[in-house]
Amino acid sequence: GLALKERGKKVIYDVHEDIPRQILDKPYLSRITAKIICNVFEKFENSFAKKFDFVITPRENVRERLANMHANVVVVNNYPVLEEMSELPNWDDRANDAAYIGAISKDRGILEMIEAIDVADCTLHLAGVFQEETVRKNAESLPGWKKVVYYGYADRDLVKKILGRVRIGLATLHPIPNYVDERPTKLFEYMAAGVPVISSDFPLCREVVEENHCGICVNPLNPAEIAVAINYLLSHPDESSQMGQNGRYAVMKEYNWELESQKLLNIYSELCFHD
Repeated sequence: GLALKERGKKVIYDVHEDIPRQILDKPYLSRITAKIICNVFEKFENSFAKKFDFVITPRENVRERLANMHANVVVVNNYPVLEEMSELPNWDDRANDAAYIGAISKDRGILEMIEAIDVADCTLHLAGVFQEETVRKNAESLPGWKKVVYYGYADRDLVKKILGRVRIGLATLHPIPNYVDERPTKLFEYMAAGVPVISSDFPLCREVVEENHCGICVNPLNPAEIAVAINYLLSHPDESSQMGQNGRYAVMKEYNWELESQKLLNIYSELCFHD
């Protein structure tokens, strides 16, 4: 990026993740080492980010940090593309099942989800890639694994099919710094698919879920609480169906890429035509 700037080019820095907070969560680093690397990288990123023309990020906490040193920091959220979920199955055609879509790891709550499914009256449709082989072995050793349908990597078409056959979407990420300060993309994908969500009880997630009445927030470290939420949604189909409709309406009205993309086009326009 700096090399391009030195050649007179316009450069947009896309801060897709909060890397300093990610570093704090690395299991192979000691707490002291992670803190040192986090501080060094954050100073490095802060120093270089201000040299670019624009900074874009999907994370509000990153915007707040970098806005202290750069006038052009814009939040561009990773919201769903509406046309990907243009046609949805009727609620009555869906099974009393749950789904988790995305990267699979301990910190993303896979073990608690499987423990919850073991005592809940449903099957878990699991799509994604395990980040660590040890976590996969641990998951497969749990009694609840017998109630899991595992797809492995899923492309967009398969994701659409999975979300079209279930009645619950799970987004119970652990309360680590990099997750507490974000609203996971999968939350909005579930909403776009007309699926009520069970989400971690983090402020940013709770704001979306409770304001739009589209699901239930739980303690992600408590499998029993997750199971209670699953059973409640499955035993109250009319309320669950309405939650799914509420979530989809919110995506169509606000949380969609068609609206977010305009922010990006405005940035391109400013850089191209207002030198």
